[in-house]
This record gives sequence, structure tokens and C-alpha cells, in this order.
Amino acid sequence: MGNVMNNIQELLDSNGVEYDIVSHEAVYTSEEASKVRGTTMDQGAKALVMKADKQPILVVIASHLRVDPRKFKSLYKIKDLRLISPTEVTDLTGLTIGSVPPFGNLMDLPTFVDQSLLLANNIAFNAGSHTTSIIMKCADFISLVQPEIGVFAA
Repeated sequence: MGNVMNNIQELLDSNGVEYDIVSHEAVYTSEEASKVRGTTMDQGAKALVMKADKQPILVVIASHLRVDPRKFKSLYKIKDLRLISPTEVTDLTGLTIGSVPPFGNLMDLPTFVDQSLLLANNIAFNAGSHTTSIIMKCADFISLVQPEIGVFAA
């Protein structure tokens, strides 16, 4: 998936979506990312590759929150939910942890978004690398990805 950034840009451009690209020093935490982007933690869209009953999924939450496994499992009637290993993330997406964008639709991953992210007018996320981020309207993101939306972050 070396063309992740290109794939995202093509999707956004072909749908007439406005966005900003931010090139920055390599960042590996949500705090670092918010700082170099000039955004707040609640605007950061943290994309987590997980397995729900052995099926890979993408879970997207505001960067200052975490997934509450009990809420998620109850909401979606799932027995087993876990983060996958860094190696599994790379095998599945071609990317490293922290660089996965919230566009599960571009990776054939069912995508679940916590409702708290919808409180932000704009969202920011790493776009396939630790040195490139995209900032765009949350409403445009939801429209393009068509994720399941629920309350499962804490």
C-alpha cells in the first residue's frame, strides 16, 4: 500500500473534497502529531487495526481516547476483540502502526467510528506515513467512508 497517500488524494479530489496536506517531522504519538499539525487531540483521528471475532476491522477514535472493549463488544455483538500485532498490521495494510489512515474502505476493512470524533468540525490523521498528515472536514470523511458509528470510546 505504498500509494496510500495517492489513493486518499484521488478519493478526495474525485469527490470535490477540500483538504490540507501537512508535511512534518516523523511523529509516533497522538500528542506529537497534534503538536506538529497545530490541531487539538479531539481532532486527531486515531485508526486502530483490530480483530473482531477473528475478522480484521478498522476502529477510529478521537486521539485522546481509547476503545472500551466491553462497550464495543456489547454494541456489535462481538465475543473477542483485540488489537493486532505490528507485524499483522503491516501484513494486512502494508503500513506501520501509527501511519494507518482512517479510510478502511481503501483497505477493504469494515470501519467503525466512535461518535466522539463527530464533535470535531475538522479531523486530522496520518496518511500512510509518519511524516504526512491530512486535515479535512469530519462530515466529508463520514460521507466518503460510510462507517458504522457508535459509542465505544472512553
